[in-house]
Amino acid sequence: MTEQSSLSEFFDAPVPYEFKSAGVGEYRYKIWDDSVTPRHFLGADHEDGIEAILLEREGHSLHEFISGDEPLRPIVDFDLPQEVLDTIEPKLTRKEIGDLLYHAFIKTCHEVFPEWNHKTLTIASSSDAKKMSLHISTTGMRLPNIARVAIFTELVRKKLPVALQANSIIDNIANKSSFSLRMLGSPKYNEKTGEHVCVKKAIHPKDGSIFDFMIRPPNDESEVVKSSLLDIPEPKVQRFDDTNSETTVAEFELVKDCFKKLTSKGIVFHIHLKFS
Repeated sequence: MTEQSSLSEFFDAPVPYEFKSAGVGEYRYKIWDDSVTPRHFLGADHEDGIEAILLEREGHSLHEFISGDEPLRPIVDFDLPQEVLDTIEPKLTRKEIGDLLYHAFIKTCHEVFPEWNHKTLTIASSSDAKKMSLHISTTGMRLPNIARVAIFTELVRKKLPVALQANSIIDNIANKSSFSLRMLGSPKYNEKTGEHVCVKKAIHPKDGSIFDFMIRPPNDESEVVKSSLLDIPEPKVQRFDDTNSETTVAEFELVKDCFKKLTSKGIVFHIHLKFS
């Protein structure tokens, strides 16, 4: 058998699980590949399809793409450069900072869902010597939509020391209509050097699957939590006091009469109106 015929048989053979690299809008799960230009989107409808993508693109920087209003797991994206950590007073170690972050997340979970099981906490890391990088989530509950996840993140932020509350440290990735998160086992792609660095690894549970660390995985039957703490504030409406409306109308009529009398005598007025 020639090499060419062997390749032909390979490409003609059916793939074990279906996934698409174009027109993925109709697919339930979407993944984008940050290692190629232009950005490459792939889609799947089930666990096997996702695993096929991961196998096909092994070593690439793959991100779970989240959009729409379906339930999803809460997520906190934490990035602290070492040079910033060194300036924090009082001095904190990476372990101490990690513990503060985990406790803030755990406390927030119990606030919005008292029955939450702390054993469902998930922690992934892509830290290196230059930066402390953590993703904190849970398999034990979901929130109704992206907007609630954004509010959840802010509740976690407020429980941290002020020095750790900066937007550059706690990146509220859910504070928009769609976002993405790097998948377990995927490296970051450095566009400047073309290198793949800082693979995202499981910290807890160490033996967790790729689906334990996804934000909207297939077959997630965890409870969708509705808490008043996550209610979206209604926009403030400015109200005007109209108790003096009758007086205002009377004053306007008086001024109008004065203008009529003065203009009848040939007096011209230049009026400048200013709107605020």
